[in-house]
Amino acid sequence: MPGPSDPVVVDLPAEICSNGMVAKLKETLAAYPGGTPVRVRMLSSNGVTTLNIGEGYRVDGSEGLLSELRRLLGRDHVRVG
Repeated sequence: MPGPSDPVVVDLPAEICSNGMVAKLKETLAAYPGGTPVRVRMLSSNGVTTLNIGEGYRVDGSEGLLSELRRLLGRDHVRVG
């Protein structure tokens, strides 16, 4: 079971990574402020790159947030831990 300090992990496929998508992701994260870190992983044909998005994007880790992120990115691209 995930703990309170387990990060919200967002896998962002390179093929959907546009300025609009990044803006929507930032907007969604900002709407759920809290103490849980976020880890964004860019998935490309070259492998996985973890992006440092800074301390300003800590979230509450709620089901509401996870649901919105899954709607935006797809169920398989969002998890806790």
